[in-house]
Amino acid sequence: EEAKNTVVFTIEEEEVTLDEMYLYYIQYLFNNKVNPEAMNDTNKKDLDSKVVSQMMVDTVEYLLALQMEDELEISDEELEQSKVSAKNFYTFFGEDSLENFGVDKETVEELFRKQVYVTAVTNKAVADLAESNLEQYKEEYKDMNFHSITYALFPSAKYTEKKKKVLNEDGSQKALSESEMKEQLEKAKEL
Repeated sequence: EEAKNTVVFTIEEEEVTLDEMYLYYIQYLFNNKVNPEAMNDTNKKDLDSKVVSQMMVDTVEYLLALQMEDELEISDEELEQSKVSAKNFYTFFGEDSLENFGVDKETVEELFRKQVYVTAVTNKAVADLAESNLEQYKEEYKDMNFHSITYALFPSAKYTEKKKKVLNEDGSQKALSESEMKEQLEKAKEL
């Protein structure tokens, strides 16, 4: 209960509690395969900085997502999938282990639900930027003609299936026979 009721920081009216912070640490350590033996004071400070920064960014993006909810594409399936992911996460780490940090099933489900919103904001920003860039490039390059070129190689020497050269006894590369060369020519014409 103490972890659930201890506010670590607040952004606008959104309070981030200690149990959520522990959950971020668990996720970060697991996702980045952090070796506990390799941790030292410098690593710990760096870890703290990364986790807190990520929590702050996610909180701001979540609040932004709530304001932009009408513009975002969040499906019921994505929200349902977040519940499945939360359940898998909770099962993987185990109730007893997570409870040591004051993290319960509801905290895990809430984090995964928020991450759906954060992902939606990020996806919208990327799509908007791509659309904006496309319009800019269309205008900048409207008077230019672009062409596509395809390069195809039809070897005149033999190779194994693993793309290794086939060699003669003297060490030179083995050439294709006349009939194999004709096949290559036909393939090239067809292409």
